[in-house]
Amino acid sequence: MRAEKRLPYKQAKTRNYWPMETPVSRRNKLFETWRAIVASLDLEIKGASEILRLPNSRLHHGS
Repeated sequence: MRAEKRLPYKQAKTRNYWPMETPVSRRNKLFETWRAIVASLDLEIKGASEILRLPNSRLHHGS
């Protein structure tokens, strides 16, 4: 994966990455980034997506 700029992947910085978004929207954007990272890794490292399984984002709405 070649990104033009550093990807917003750190959970603790979501408010800085997307200050105008709601917490749920920030969480969704973070999961989108994580999914893209894992998908790109899977192209380079076979089976990466099986090892780097993401939690279901819908389970974390109340967090």
